[in-house]
Amino acid sequence: MQRRLLPVLLGSLLLAAISPGRAVTFSVNVLSNTAWTTTGITSDHGLFTNTLMAFNSSLLSPSVISFGTTITTNNDGNNGSDTFNNNGASVSFDFNVTDNGNGITHQYVVMGSFVGINGSNVAKMSVKNGVGSSQAAFQTASITVDGSQVFSTKENSPTGIPSIVTDVMFGSDNVNLWVDYRDQLTAPDQQNNLSIGGYLETGNVNTVPEPGSMALLIGSGTGASLFFLRRRNKTASGL
Repeated sequence: MQRRLLPVLLGSLLLAAISPGRAVTFSVNVLSNTAWTTTGITSDHGLFTNTLMAFNSSLLSPSVISFGTTITTNNDGNNGSDTFNNNGASVSFDFNVTDNGNGITHQYVVMGSFVGINGSNVAKMSVKNGVGSSQAAFQTASITVDGSQVFSTKENSPTGIPSIVTDVMFGSDNVNLWVDYRDQLTAPDQQNNLSIGGYLETGNVNTVPEPGSMALLIGSGTGASLFFLRRRNKTASGL
């Protein structure tokens, strides 16, 4: 009987050792502190204004993040084209990340610029016969955390998207947060607004989890069962 129960008990003990201590949830709150999230960035000759419509979200690590969608307003409603070469030379947005488990918050400031894509060497938008087109994207240059830590390393996020990555401690948990390196801006008068994205993932919490309360109970029960099995065996043997 003891030999039959040992694999089951040892299996329970193994589960107790690897069960995660807690699900890590975070709140991401985009702030309205920059021109991009308030008045928007106006093109060089005033034809268009691009605004980041911010999102606030609560998410479970790991998770894809959307910081908001970009909306481009056609200021005069007519056909035409314009660039964001000067007024959009420096663009930023900021957000807070809070670990909902321990209440620790860090502020992130994303610095970047509007750049040309799809064959254009400058960020350019146009409207022709009521149809808008965009050869413009937001390109992340660096991310500053709490006004001191600066990150500018470019690497692919776990979803395979080129991004700027940060590595910040939230108490005893290290958190990696990626912001997409380049996201296309929504064309003027288009309703399918494009988003500025990223990815968040905890480090040591997922890879080296702490035992949870249920796991500890299982582990304690396993130890007690082994103890009583040994006593029963000794009693049967007359020891």
